[in-house]
Amino acid sequence: MSGHAIYEWIYIGAVISLLAWVGADSWNVEHMLEAVPPNAEVIKVIGQQWFWTFQHVDGTREIGQLHVKQGVPYRFEIVSQDVIHSFNIPDFAVLMDAVPGRVNTVWNVFDVPGQYLIQCREYCGLLHYNMRAQLFVLPATASAGALSQVSTAGASGSINTANSTSAGNATSGASSTSAVTSPIGAKLSILVGASTQGNPAYAPATLTAKKG
Repeated sequence: MSGHAIYEWIYIGAVISLLAWVGADSWNVEHMLEAVPPNAEVIKVIGQQWFWTFQHVDGTREIGQLHVKQGVPYRFEIVSQDVIHSFNIPDFAVLMDAVPGRVNTVWNVFDVPGQYLIQCREYCGLLHYNMRAQLFVLPATASAGALSQVSTAGASGSINTANSTSAGNATSGASSTSAVTSPIGAKLSILVGASTQGNPAYAPATLTAKKG
């Protein structure tokens, strides 16, 4: 074997080793992202022209606002009531499609308290640009009851419990979005007087699940 051949085999071996290392490291990162912490709290996210509804495990339901706690892992189960939307929190690089008939999941830990934008990143109709909500990350020292209260005087929204029997009005931030929440099977009034039959409740067992 000539001297050149030895160097070639050394070079090939180094390249193969490097590719194997990069592949293994990438697999570890992907596995880490897919592995939802066992203590993650589940929040159901329902996209609908043209607003977002958020349902907590205790039955609390929010429209146009989402209150979470700093440092707590959250698992989002995302679904659409009508067309394809895309659930996006730009400041935390959270992005997942909301597809009719399928539950997509993504998880995140919000480590910085504050107020952030939630938006739709998939064109979903005439008022797509106005499909926004506000995310409030409460400090870790906040009480559990703070999650069921509006934390800023300047923002308005709707928070209803699962046992509520009366309708409420919701307005999302500076937009003109209006919605009415009511018991299961009732209509939800949306922008510019339009309405669509729907309900924030859904049954993931009847849908196709896809891990985010």
